[in-house]
Amino acid sequence: MRSVPHPVVVVTACKAVDWPFPKEITSTSMLSPYYTSFCGATISSFTSVSLGPPPVISFNLRTPSKTLSGILKHGQFRINMLKADGHGAAIAQAFISGNHEEAFAKVARAGHWVGLGIDTSSQRPSSYGQISPPLLRGHGIRGHLLCRALPEKFVDVGDHVVIIAEVLDVFPSFTEKGNWNQLGPKQQDHPLREIAKHDPGLVYCERKYTKISEPIEPVYFP
Repeated sequence: MRSVPHPVVVVTACKAVDWPFPKEITSTSMLSPYYTSFCGATISSFTSVSLGPPPVISFNLRTPSKTLSGILKHGQFRINMLKADGHGAAIAQAFISGNHEEAFAKVARAGHWVGLGIDTSSQRPSSYGQISPPLLRGHGIRGHLLCRALPEKFVDVGDHVVIIAEVLDVFPSFTEKGNWNQLGPKQQDHPLREIAKHDPGLVYCERKYTKISEPIEPVYFP
């Protein structure tokens, strides 16, 4: 299978506790960054199951997994989609090991923004439902998918779990000025397909990070 290209993304969630932050944190304005409260993993099994609506995606996680525990506890998680460049590959490599705190800290030290998507309608959320999972932004990030797990559809396969989730929202990458690149109404009809037009995605093949290059036209079969 090493010669088969696999898409590479980073899945992020909050740890599997009711309030995954230090007790002294009482306001959403104080939440970023607290890397000890985040978990994440690089995955190469990400795929689109259905364009919906709503869109449905899937990927695999090896068990036991802190990231899986966080997803099961809170329901929501984020897919950080990586660009096919050196920055994207560096982010993917940071989340290969199981040291979640160090992975987030390493990405932040490299100049990337690491934090939470906050629902500003509440200054002090009493449940995780008001806090969006952690996200990464900066060089090497194509965009983000905010997802809701569908645990009743999970499949146990050996020492892995196949995770099925619906996409709640799609956030393309930030511009150089710090604003979101906005998708038009037609693009939002099929966000998983349209986000791919902005930047090529990172893939893993032949034991190295790479990208899909030139398109190939099929030969004609009479």
